[in-house]
Amino acid sequence: MVGFLVCRGKMASPSKKAKKPIITKVFNDPIHGHMELHPLLIKIIDTPQFQRLRLIKQLGGVYSVYPGASHNRFEHSIGVGYLAGKLAEALRSKQPKLEIDDRDVLCVQIAGLCHDLGHGPFSHLYDGMFLPKALEKKEEEMRKNGKLREEEKLEKWKHEKGSCDMLDHLLKENNLEPVMEKYGLEPEEDITLIKEMIAGPLQQSKEQEHEKGSCDMLDHMLKQKYLKPAIPEEDMTEDRRLQESKEQEYEKGSSDGLNHLLKPIDPEQVMKEKYKLKPKDVNDIKVMIDEQQSKEQKEQSKLEEEMMKKHNLKPEDVKIIQEKIAEQESKSKKEQSKLEQVMMEEYKLNPEDVKNIQEMIAGKESEGKKEQSKLEQVIMKKHNLNPDVVKKIQEKIAQQESKEQEEQSKLEQVMMKKYGLKEEDVKIIQEMIAVEKWPYKGRSKEKSFLYEIVSNKKNGVDVDKFDYLARDSSYLGIKNNFDFRRFLQFARVCEVEDKDCKEGKRKTICTRDKKEDHMYDLFYIRHRLHKRACQHKVNQIIQEMIAEAFLKADDHIQIEGSGGRMFTLSTANEDMEAYTKLTDNVFEEILKSSCSELKKAREILQNIISRKIYKFVGETMRQVPIQDWESLIPSWKKGLAEGERNLTPKDFEILVIEMDYGTDDKDPIQHVHFYSKSELDKAKPMPEEKGSRIRTTCFSEQLIRVFCKEIDDESVEAAKKHFKQWLRCWLSSTLILQNIVSGNIYKFVGERKPADPIEDWESQISGWKEGLAQPLPDEEENNLKPEDFEILVINKDYGMKDENSKNASRIGTTCFSEQLIRVFCKKTDRKSVKAAKKHFEQWKFEKKPHLLGPEGN
Repeated sequence: MVGFLVCRGKMASPSKKAKKPIITKVFNDPIHGHMELHPLLIKIIDTPQFQRLRLIKQLGGVYSVYPGASHNRFEHSIGVGYLAGKLAEALRSKQPKLEIDDRDVLCVQIAGLCHDLGHGPFSHLYDGMFLPKALEKKEEEMRKNGKLREEEKLEKWKHEKGSCDMLDHLLKENNLEPVMEKYGLEPEEDITLIKEMIAGPLQQSKEQEHEKGSCDMLDHMLKQKYLKPAIPEEDMTEDRRLQESKEQEYEKGSSDGLNHLLKPIDPEQVMKEKYKLKPKDVNDIKVMIDEQQSKEQKEQSKLEEEMMKKHNLKPEDVKIIQEKIAEQESKSKKEQSKLEQVMMEEYKLNPEDVKNIQEMIAGKESEGKKEQSKLEQVIMKKHNLNPDVVKKIQEKIAQQESKEQEEQSKLEQVMMKKYGLKEEDVKIIQEMIAVEKWPYKGRSKEKSFLYEIVSNKKNGVDVDKFDYLARDSSYLGIKNNFDFRRFLQFARVCEVEDKDCKEGKRKTICTRDKKEDHMYDLFYIRHRLHKRACQHKVNQIIQEMIAEAFLKADDHIQIEGSGGRMFTLSTANEDMEAYTKLTDNVFEEILKSSCSELKKAREILQNIISRKIYKFVGETMRQVPIQDWESLIPSWKKGLAEGERNLTPKDFEILVIEMDYGTDDKDPIQHVHFYSKSELDKAKPMPEEKGSRIRTTCFSEQLIRVFCKEIDDESVEAAKKHFKQWLRCWLSSTLILQNIVSGNIYKFVGERKPADPIEDWESQISGWKEGLAQPLPDEEENNLKPEDFEILVINKDYGMKDENSKNASRIGTTCFSEQLIRVFCKKTDRKSVKAAKKHFEQWKFEKKPHLLGPEGN
C-alpha cells in the first residue's frame, strides 16, 4: 500500500463559508487501483481497533487450501468504504433531487469502512462455528445447575453487533467525535446512522426488554402495598424501620421542595449559580436559543405554505386547523393528567411510577398480546405482584386511549366538513404535522436507499458483496464475471411497491432492465466462490478442527479487558478492549505454548500444521432439506458407528453444508428492481416471462458430509463401509420419520384390482416398478425412476380367504376375497405426482406381467 497526500476542493462541512481544501490520502489497491480517502477515514484507519483487522484472514481457513487466499479484513474494509462513497456520489450526481449531502456520503463511507470491525479470529469461524459450540456448552452447564430451562436458549452473538460495539469503543478511545464535528458531522445522529447501515435498526431483543421492564418496575413496586414480601416478616423488622425513617425524610423533603418550587425561577440566575457560567457564556446561550427558535419558526412557516399551496387553503384556514389541533392536544393532555391523578391517588404511585407503567404497557401492546402476557408473567412472578392491580391499570389506560381516538375522529370530521377536505387530504395534513413511525433513527424514510449501500437487507446487492467477490476471486484465482463498475453506471433510486412497508412504497436502488443477466452473474459467482472455496470439504474440516481446538482452550486463555477484568476466548466479545487483542494470532499462541492445560488444543493445531486432518468419508445431497438437523447429528453418529469395525460415535464428524444464492431457496433476481430506458423513475421486479429461460430453477442445496477422526487407512476404509450402510438404513429411516412428523408423506397415485389374485406378487414388485417408470410417448423429459415408486399389495377377505360354508344362505355375496395393488410416489412435489399419475394410467396389461404389470381392472 502506497499513500501520499493530495488536495481536493470539495469538503463535508455545513458551513457555506469558503475554507481550505481537505487534504486526502491515496491508497494503491490491487483491485480498485488508486483509492482517494477522506481524512476522517484516515483517522479511523490509524487506530489500534482498525489496524487489528490486518491480523484477521478474510477467508479464514481457506488459506490452508488456497495458498493465494492470504488477504485480510483490513484491505477489504478499506475497499468497501471506497466503493460506498463511489455509489453514493454516483447517485448524487445523477439524481440531485435525492438531496444526498456531504454528511450522507461521509457517513456511508465510514459505515463501509467499519462494517467488519466486529469480526473475530478467522472471520466467520469465530461467530459461525466456535461461539455456537461455546454457547451450547454453556447452556448444558446452566441446565445442570438449574439456571436454564430445557426449552430455553441463550441469544446468539453476531459480528454485526461486534462492529457497532467496536465502533463506539474506537471513537471513544481515540476521541474522534470532535474530529467528526470538525468535518461537518453531527455525532449523535450520524453515529446512529452508521451503526444502522451496518446492523439494521438498533432495537433491543425481546428478552432484554422484558428484563429491563422488570428491573424498572422493581424500584417502585417494593414501596407498594400490593407487592408481597418474599422475605419472612421477622427478618424485615429492621428494614421496615429504616424504610419508615426514609419515607419521613422524603415527605419532609417534598414539603420543603414544594415551597421552593412555588418561588419564581430566574433562568439566568440558575445558569450562573448552578453551572458557574460567566455572563458572556449566558449571553451566548441565549443567542443560540433565539437562533434555534427562529429556525423552527421558519420551518413552521414553510410547512404552512406547503399546506396552503397543496390544498388551496387560506392563511386563516391554516390558523384555525392549527388551533383545533392544539386544542385537541391540550384536551388530551388534560385527560391524561386526570388519569395519572387517579392512578397516583388510588394506588399511591408517584409520577415516575405512572410513567414507567404506561411505557411498559403501551410499548408492549404494539408487539401483540402474547408478548404482553409474557411481560406480565415475568413481573408478577419475579415481584409477587397482584394480577388484579395490573389489570385495573391496563383498563384505565385502555379507556383513556379509546376516549382520545373518539376525540381525534371528531376533529377529522370537523376538518372535512368545515373546509371541504377529503379523507386523503386530512391524512396528508396529519402526515405533514405528525411524525410517522420509521424503524431507523439516523435518517428519515425519504433516504431509505442509504441503508442499501453497505449492507442491503432487501436483496443482498451492496458494495460489501462487490468488493469481496472481486477481491476473493482475484486471490483465489477464480474467474469473476460480475463487473461492479457497470452497476455503478446504471444505478438509480426509484420508488417501488413494498408490502413490508407501512406506506406500501419505499425508495430503493435499481438498475436497468437490460442488466438482468449481469445481476444474475453477481449471485452466481457468489455461489461458485462458496462452493469451490468457502465450503470446500478440506477447508470445512480444518475450520471445524480449529473451532474444536479453541473450545478446548477456551477456559485456559485469559485476555485482559477494561478495568483489569479477565476474559476468555468466548467472552472477549463482551468487552471491546479485550476483543481488540483477539486476532488470528491466538492460533500461534496456542501452538507455541507449553501450558499443560492447552495440550489437547495444541495437539489438534499441530495435526492441522502437519496435515493430519480428519479424513473425508462421503457425502449425500438431500432433495428436501432437513430443517432440524442439529438435533439429529447424535443419532446419525450412533448409526455410523454400527458395523464390522469397533468405531465409536466420537470417531465421526458430521458437517451439514447449506449453499444458496443468498436468498434461501428463492430466485434472487425476483428481489431486484429494474427500470427501463423510457421510464427512468419507474421500477419493478423482472416479470418471469421476460427473464432468461436458460437458468437454474433450484437456488439452494444441502449437503451432509461425514469425516473420520481416525486417519489410519484401515479405519478410513471401515468408516467408508459404515457410511454406505448408514446411508441405506439409518439416514433413510431418520428422514422417513421426519417426513411423517412433518406430514410430508408419499403421495397416492392409484390402485388396480386384478381379476385373479396374484400369488407370487413379492417377486414381481421390481418388474412393476420398472413398468411404472417407463417414459410416456409424448413425454419430453422423464425424471421418474423405479425407486421413486412404492407398491403395496393388499389382500382382503372374510377371514377364510375365498371359502364359504356349504349351508350358508344363497342370498348374499359369492366372492369373499379381493386383492388391491396400490401405487405411491415418493416424490411429493406437484409436478412429480402429476407425472406419476400419468405413468400409472399407462401401466397396462402385458403378456409378461412379471416385467411390466399385473392384469387387472
